[in-house]
Amino acid sequence: MRALIMVLVIGVSAVLGAEDELPVVAPKTVLTLTKDQKVDFKKISVNDKTKYTIIFHGTLDGLETIEDNPRMSMTLRPRRWIHDKRYSFLPQMRLEFFDAENKKLGISNQVTLPFGKRHKYSTTFYPLPGAKSVVLHVEAGGNTKSFKIDAMSFAQTKDQGAININPVVNDSGLYDYSAWRGFSRGAALIKTKTGKVGFDAAYGSFGSKFPLKPNTAYVGSGFGPTFGYAVTLKLQMFDSKNKIIQDVKIYSKKGVKFTTPKNCVSGAIHIRSIILDEVRINEASKGGSK
Repeated sequence: MRALIMVLVIGVSAVLGAEDELPVVAPKTVLTLTKDQKVDFKKISVNDKTKYTIIFHGTLDGLETIEDNPRMSMTLRPRRWIHDKRYSFLPQMRLEFFDAENKKLGISNQVTLPFGKRHKYSTTFYPLPGAKSVVLHVEAGGNTKSFKIDAMSFAQTKDQGAININPVVNDSGLYDYSAWRGFSRGAALIKTKTGKVGFDAAYGSFGSKFPLKPNTAYVGSGFGPTFGYAVTLKLQMFDSKNKIIQDVKIYSKKGVKFTTPKNCVSGAIHIRSIILDEVRINEASKGGSK
């Protein structure tokens, strides 16, 4: 069985494309994984200042799926520790990043793949700082009879009207947590009274990091219904050592202008007591908030 899987993996990797090829599409190829089987797709070159999106469809035949238990939606929130085995009974994916010497830098976007019916999974991300290549890792899980992967694509993300990931919450839907990396208890994507999707940040959640330029003017904006106390929506700015060096409040529809410090390399959203509709960070010279 292991030999057969290796043949399938090599075949799919070839279809998915060689390094430096964008976009990568395999519309007619289906890969089937069974209990505890794993696959690393072909390594693809990336630029750590560029936003990318991986899309594939997955179909799960397992003992339990999200259709059986809607509370499984919480397993779609990214987990940052590679050895986190809380949901090992379900299929899951993660992105693994490597530097120019092929040294592993770390992971991101580690989430489960819990849908029984064929589901479109979409992951948008910036590579880790210094990353030169990325590998998509998928594993089937301990209670999986089969997990089928098809219609995979990898490409630079289409213009979202913002530097940060998935700025309009409703556009990325109820199950795509790409824009978020740290969650307060109870934080979740929800259907609001308006029928649109919003991000309920609960009492303190954190967005995925994105690159910022030093000594550069930006405009930040964001809004959504507020609740509770200590309402917060701000941009945190980081240096190359991952230290917070400055922050700015950006709860505004019109936009708040600010200039990054000379040692700023990245930013992330910090949010509390808001059901977020959208948040945008843009260079002021490029039109600011949309």
